[in-house]
Amino acid sequence: MEIRMARGDLESRQFLLKNASGETFTTEPDEIYLTVKKTADDKEFIFQKRLSTGGITLVQTGKYQFVIEPEDTNKMKYGDYAFDIEIVKNGLIKKTFLGRFILDKEVTHYYNEG
Repeated sequence: MEIRMARGDLESRQFLLKNASGETFTTEPDEIYLTVKKTADDKEFIFQKRLSTGGITLVQTGKYQFVIEPEDTNKMKYGDYAFDIEIVKNGLIKKTFLGRFILDKEVTHYYNEG
């Protein structure tokens, strides 16, 4: 999975949860994390979205959405980052999706607005 966006923009993405057989998850997980870091080996994340805090929301059975807000990326440097989406059910990691997060240049910066 790849997310490419301009720094400081608003970006909404949806994803579908499926099991190993390709069937849509019908029960809601205990938690879903979307975590963005400079590299996968970094200890600290740059930003994170969670189901439990409303950063990730259920759209329909098995389908979820997250929104990357301008303030999530406003102060990040342009370039490549790592991210994953991790699903937890009954205290166990059920599935992890790895991805690449690419932050492109912007011309109108947040401090130019207003």
